[in-house]
Amino acid sequence: MRVGFDASGRYGATFEDSTVARERRARRLLRQYAAGDHAAALATAERMLRDDPEDRDAAGYAAVCRARLEATHVEALGGRMAVLRLSAAGPIPKALEDDPRTALLAELLQRGIPIGEILDLHSARRLDILLVIVKLASTGALARR
Repeated sequence: MRVGFDASGRYGATFEDSTVARERRARRLLRQYAAGDHAAALATAERMLRDDPEDRDAAGYAAVCRARLEATHVEALGGRMAVLRLSAAGPIPKALEDDPRTALLAELLQRGIPIGEILDLHSARRLDILLVIVKLASTGALARR
């Protein structure tokens, strides 16, 4: 559904063909990907996949975007072999405090497990886990060993 003006100039909702909506999303996906905005491109690809789980183009872009985002974040954290520890100086953000992933990550980090191994343990949700690590590191809750 789109909101706009009808033929008589009145403001109202119009329904559009799903093909038109898919093509518009595909163009947006290509623009975002070409601009290097992999987070936005991933979000668009995932919306396309919710509408059509068999969309091979969207699935391909989603996989590439996840891989690029993962590589960027891992590099920023010091690489796959980087070992992080909980910092006494940095508080855990309220939003992550009650998240079970945060507790599990804290335990793995206390054991001295490198980032790459932590990601390998969570293969299905690698990017989600990595984003929790990035959030914790950005607040100062994590520091490099």
